[in-house]
Amino acid sequence: MTFGEYLSVPAVHWSVLREMQKSPLHYKYRRDNAREDNKVFARGRAAHTAVLEPRRFLLDYVCWKGKVRRGKEWDAFREAHQNETALTPVEYESALAIGDAVRAHPVARHLLEGAKVEQAIQWTDKDTGLKLKARVDIVGRALVDLKTSRDVDARRWARPRRLRLLYL
Repeated sequence: MTFGEYLSVPAVHWSVLREMQKSPLHYKYRRDNAREDNKVFARGRAAHTAVLEPRRFLLDYVCWKGKVRRGKEWDAFREAHQNETALTPVEYESALAIGDAVRAHPVARHLLEGAKVEQAIQWTDKDTGLKLKARVDIVGRALVDLKTSRDVDARRWARPRRLRLLYL
């Protein structure tokens, strides 16, 4: 299932559900108003695809070598590549380098060997009847959630904020 197909599944993803930690109005707003895509999300998705689905990367991403993302040249490029995400040469090469580096790392390589990637799952919460969905990055020797970040401080990633969602 492609990422676009996953997005179209009529169920709630944890990134929407976690807004309930702020308030029911935050949750309702996020449920009804998808976040706009931006460069940060596009770069993260590109790295994710380069690591987990390197062949898919070549289908979903294209390198924009122009100077600015506006004007006739940009419009024509976007028209020709409607179903692809445009990255700058630095972004494109960076995603490929991240993919190569992760797949070359002995622990990551061990986790990826024979694993299924980008596995979409759906279920209905028995208490609320809410239809839920998730896309598990790696299912194999372990369940792995791949993240890109500027900050790799272990204290930041060890915080149990994600686990609190289990108790909603």
